[in-house]
Amino acid sequence: MTNFKEDYKVDFNVEQKILQHFFALKNDPQYKSQTFQAMQNFIHLFKKFYPEVMIQDPIFREKSVKSGLFKLKELQIERFAKLYCLHLNTSLDLELFIERITDRIYKCIPPAEQQHMLQCIQVLLFSDLKTFSIQKLADTLMSSHLSVDNRRALLRILYQRILDSPLPNVSEELTYLEEHYGFIGATLQKKPENDILHYSSILQLRNRPDLVAVLKNEESFVRCHDLKGGTIVISHIPSHFTTQNESLKQLLKRREETTTASSYQKLDHQCMVLLSEDFTNRLTHLEQYKNFCIIPHSIKHKNKSNGYEAYHMEFLLQNRSDYFLELQVKSKYIEEISKGNGSASHAKRFSKERVLPPMNNLQAFKNTLAYFLPHYVEFQACNGYAPYEFSMEENTLKYLFDILKDDHTATLKIHSLFKQLEEQEK
Repeated sequence: MTNFKEDYKVDFNVEQKILQHFFALKNDPQYKSQTFQAMQNFIHLFKKFYPEVMIQDPIFREKSVKSGLFKLKELQIERFAKLYCLHLNTSLDLELFIERITDRIYKCIPPAEQQHMLQCIQVLLFSDLKTFSIQKLADTLMSSHLSVDNRRALLRILYQRILDSPLPNVSEELTYLEEHYGFIGATLQKKPENDILHYSSILQLRNRPDLVAVLKNEESFVRCHDLKGGTIVISHIPSHFTTQNESLKQLLKRREETTTASSYQKLDHQCMVLLSEDFTNRLTHLEQYKNFCIIPHSIKHKNKSNGYEAYHMEFLLQNRSDYFLELQVKSKYIEEISKGNGSASHAKRFSKERVLPPMNNLQAFKNTLAYFLPHYVEFQACNGYAPYEFSMEENTLKYLFDILKDDHTATLKIHSLFKQLEEQEK
């Protein structure tokens, strides 16, 4: 097992092409202006549809180099699992998958558990199903420190191996996976977010030759569709709000009739979720707006076990096949738990950790920020929702806010370093 990773070497030509494309898009002024305009259009549409509803000043962000690299590798893992389930994977796909999942194990799993997890991956991919406990393997994979997307990929490979096997108890083994990590268990618990397996998406793929064609083309599938993305956060739905949406109308009535603060907050959040869904449906029916069109299969109602719930969707610029824009619509309550120490905080996710850059060397400070710092833009209501682009220092302070809010010394040091960079560039 010590040579497990070394036995599989990969040609990264495709990856290099994708990264070159990623950097080209980051520096494309037309892409920037088109996505800014599209975001303004979405904001104005929202205010047109729901003039009484209040929203926070929308934030738009461009992924960092670090985040883009991480997303590429996650998509490579997801792609292999889907190809495997469709019986379309090649030996090169397998080699890349082993490279990627091994890398994830070394970065996510505590050192004392890494060797055992590597053995589990080898068993998953190569061992005869009769020689090990399938249920025990599933439980080990699902309880690991790997990301939920990684665990989903591994679970799908195991599910497909069972499905294709001559085992006498195939139905029993599949039912175990569905009850513990799939649709059956999620339905019984009334928690759709617990359907980690989500094998229905594989079944849907089999009837979508267009999506299979994209899946088979690695360069197309693993391109970052959310390099640029904006968020509309709903902050208040007034009691006098009028709507033709009967479900929302009834929920608003219940909210107004409740007598406790906790119940009001819960119903208020649910109203905002329904309004997010209503807006998503309206955008879907527009089909095309101001040169952007929605990608139907990209619409997702994300509802995770950490409390996160929002609508995500992607748009494509009509005359460019690589100009994508992600839009998220969520409630103020979800925005709040996505920050700081909240249950759905980005900073708690693998690869999203916030760390201070080196501050004893100016060039190292600059290079580190260039690698991990996203770029933020705020569409300010006070200025007609015109975009305000953050400076590099403002980006740094926003990105590291949860660390710096209690560290005045580090904040002053960062300000001093940016002053030095300004002097250096004069």
